[in-house]
Amino acid sequence: MAILTRFHSRRTQKASRSVLLESMASSVDKLGVSICHIDGEVERVRSSTGDVSRACEQLHGLSEKLTEHNREMGRAAARAEQTGRDAAERISDSTKDIGSSLDEVQQLVRGTADIGSRINVLHDVLGRVAKAAETITLLSKQTNLLSLNAAIEAAKAGNAGRSFAVVASAVKQLAAQSNAAAVEIESTIGHLASETSALLELSKENVRRAGVVDETTTRIGSTIAATDKAIAELYAQASSTVSTSDVVESDCQSVVQLVSSIYENAASSHDLVATARERLADVLLVSDRLLGEVAAAGGSTSDALFIGVAERVAAEVSSAFERALGAGQISETDLFSNDYTPIQGSSPAQFLSPFTNLCDRVLPHIQDQALQIDKRIRICCAFDRNGYLPTNHAQYSLPQSDDPVWNEANCRNRRFFKDRTAMSAVNSRSAFLVQTYSREMGNGTRIVMKDASAPILVRGRHWGAVRVAYSTEGASGNH
Repeated sequence: MAILTRFHSRRTQKASRSVLLESMASSVDKLGVSICHIDGEVERVRSSTGDVSRACEQLHGLSEKLTEHNREMGRAAARAEQTGRDAAERISDSTKDIGSSLDEVQQLVRGTADIGSRINVLHDVLGRVAKAAETITLLSKQTNLLSLNAAIEAAKAGNAGRSFAVVASAVKQLAAQSNAAAVEIESTIGHLASETSALLELSKENVRRAGVVDETTTRIGSTIAATDKAIAELYAQASSTVSTSDVVESDCQSVVQLVSSIYENAASSHDLVATARERLADVLLVSDRLLGEVAAAGGSTSDALFIGVAERVAAEVSSAFERALGAGQISETDLFSNDYTPIQGSSPAQFLSPFTNLCDRVLPHIQDQALQIDKRIRICCAFDRNGYLPTNHAQYSLPQSDDPVWNEANCRNRRFFKDRTAMSAVNSRSAFLVQTYSREMGNGTRIVMKDASAPILVRGRHWGAVRVAYSTEGASGNH
């Protein structure tokens, strides 16, 4: 009876211990998932503060450039102000000189018009003189005719008309002289009239040109006045620009100081968040270790299935590699080689190793079977101790395209993965390792994943590890 009692007591203690381990495993598992969710949020904050810090750094640089550009603008405006002042003074002096010259030109124009008027008067006077000369010529002809008649009558009178004949002769001489003078006057007046007509035509042309000059000088005067006004406005604007530039420079300095302060705060926050994330990673590591210890102690955990898959696949990979060595399909030197040859033109970068072809032959069948065990399993792949993944599942081993973004999602074989989770898995010598991590899915979305790994040993040497990545969300079950 006592034996049965002790046996029953031991069974009860064992059951209680099992329940306690399961409860502990569940709590630790929830803790790990919660820490991962927090880590995801912290990572978003870290990324955001990093973006803010970089933006502030760029804004700081732009603000300094803006300040320098504003200084250059201020110096240019100051030079423009001085140039405007000098130009205004020179324009003012030139305006006075040009004004005097324009006055003289206008006086010349008026004088030319006056000369034209006087020539017209002279032409009229010469016309009247010519008419008078014609009258004189007519009178001299008539006088000559009278003297001829008088001479005839005196000859008829004989001695009695001798004195009258003398007078008639004198009158004839006077008529001849008057006629000669009239002819000379008429010839001279004709010449003067011809010259005066030519001079009158020239005067008319000069008057026309003088009118054009008058209009031109008027426009020049208006242009000079407008230029003077424009220079004055330019000077005023340059002065205003100088004043505004001083204000803008002061504002820019304030912006630079403010951005510097924000940048320093953002950088400090980024560092603090990074430190907090490191602390969370440490806590998560402790949580994963506790979960592993519970599983190792025989406690039933939600990870037991995936740990078993990792251990079983690792054993199959080890056997496949050892068979290949035994069959001479590969040397041990090549199987454990650290030589990786980049594949030219690949993006993201892919590599070939001496054991890649062997892995492509023997691993797909072993790895793909694991995907049928539970629909939460995302990948089950063998990684070497350097984080190199030679052979992935077919859907993640497509030929690369010209789109690196597409390649990143669909060409994940023959690549290195050196994140914290990956390197912890491939370097672990424990029977198994369970890790919880947050995975970036794009567009700011993150999901909590778990990684159960088991080491791959080939003839006692550590080659790498099998990693089983699975989701913490969704129900279990076969595909």
